[in-house]
Amino acid sequence: MIEIGKMINIKAIRKSENGMYLDGGESGEILLPNRYVPEGFDVYDEIEVFIYHDHEKRLTATTIVPKIQVGEYAYLKVVSVSKIGAFMNWGLQKDLFVPYAEQNVDFNEGESHLIYAFIDEMTGRITGSSKINKYLEMTPKDFLAGNEVEILICNKTDIGYNVIVNNRCWGLIHKTDVLTDIKTGLKMKAYVKDVREGSKIDISIQKPGFKYVYELTDMILDKIKENSGSLTITDKSSPEEIFAMFKVSKKVYKKSIGALYKQRLIKFSDGKILSTIDNA
Repeated sequence: MIEIGKMINIKAIRKSENGMYLDGGESGEILLPNRYVPEGFDVYDEIEVFIYHDHEKRLTATTIVPKIQVGEYAYLKVVSVSKIGAFMNWGLQKDLFVPYAEQNVDFNEGESHLIYAFIDEMTGRITGSSKINKYLEMTPKDFLAGNEVEILICNKTDIGYNVIVNNRCWGLIHKTDVLTDIKTGLKMKAYVKDVREGSKIDISIQKPGFKYVYELTDMILDKIKENSGSLTITDKSSPEEIFAMFKVSKKVYKKSIGALYKQRLIKFSDGKILSTIDNA
């Protein structure tokens, strides 16, 4: 069976006046409408598409990447509300349906809600839910400190930000680790800082550990070289300026330029960092 609700690679098998038909295997031929057929695309070529049901409940393909795929979480805006549920904007012509049974609160037009996308077993169609805890793992077992992960920024609390980690479980960025403004709904790369008792996961938006100091030194030297041998971002710069350029805390940045200074690769002069390397 063809995988519905995710971007997949699929082969074209025949042309029609309405578009290109793709090989859906046991699901039959799937139409890629003309407006999505790229120039030069022909029979037997492969293309990456998203498969979903159209307004007439037929499988259809699009080259548009939706705001959410099956198994993912995202903040979506309510387009309309009916007697049976709400319809969310996920970037496709047909809106994503969230039935009342899958709403944790009543939805109103124009609101944004955190949504999980899944295949409804009764209808076989992609459906949304705001009952997030119903689909998240409460005690994930295979996360280790230092792991690179993808996070979705969720709600702000007194102690930091709740995030969804790898579309699997909750995590927390402590407010002391928040280096700049981060917005609800933002997806970004992050790192596991610690796994506490009960599989509670602490997240950092920069690589933890002293190892990263030495990775950052190369980035600093490259930036100095790009700027003709000098850099105005120093240990006196604000945390916001440092994070904007290097995506690290001021503490980590100071350790890195300290390491470079000890190696005599840089020097300080007139409020700037200067390279001591001849070919900088």
